[in-house]
Amino acid sequence: MSEDIKRVYKAPALEKGLEILEILAAERRPMSMGAIASALGRSKSEIFRMLSVLEQKGYLERKDGSELFHITNHLFELGMQVSPVSTLLEAALPQMRRLAARVGQSCHLAVPSRDQMVVIARVESPEAIGFSVRVGYRRSLADSGSGKVLLAWMSPERRAPLMEYFGERLGASFNAEVWEYELKAIRARGYVEVQSTATVGIIDVGAPVLQGDGGEILASLTIPYLGGPSTPYKVADTVPFIVETAQEITRLTGSHGGL
Repeated sequence: MSEDIKRVYKAPALEKGLEILEILAAERRPMSMGAIASALGRSKSEIFRMLSVLEQKGYLERKDGSELFHITNHLFELGMQVSPVSTLLEAALPQMRRLAARVGQSCHLAVPSRDQMVVIARVESPEAIGFSVRVGYRRSLADSGSGKVLLAWMSPERRAPLMEYFGERLGASFNAEVWEYELKAIRARGYVEVQSTATVGIIDVGAPVLQGDGGEILASLTIPYLGGPSTPYKVADTVPFIVETAQEITRLTGSHGGL
């Protein structure tokens, strides 16, 4: 058989298990066996064993002892053990702690996951009152400050299918030309400063962590800025600090062999 011909293997049970995890992740809510079966176009008998095994292995659990299944943190914990991610975290966390202490704000690190960004690390504000985003939080790349940073520094080849997807999903409210112009401006500026679409009163300030100087985007370092009478810095004053910190994480990640 020619090496140019891609072999396709079937593993029906594995496919069903992955479909269950994907639908629960996409729906972002606990679902019953019947609801999962209906969403996947399968019978309850087809997925009963899959749900049982996934629950036994710790990938799923039932909400408050009910018949509603939801995904546990097990998959996330496995991902955190992967060498590239652990290398990034080792380089980032000490710098993030210094940044939070310096500007009196929390900060978090987000990476791209398909059409979303997912937070993989955070450091709390040292102030008495602060705002932070939990680890594991997900949001569309098209609807977050971190997402705009990730999209702005993506290669055109990597960004193009995402822009096409957002156009199909958001319809007339998404103008690809306007987005490309904004992303180009963000990249030229070197950071993003934008009102949060998730929380009133929060301004997202973010900068890119790259795979080597000028390389592909790895993560977005973001401060969800919360102002107040005791805030040591105005939002604009935090920009040099977050850019400097993101650049230092980029340097340290590269010195550890890259991702």
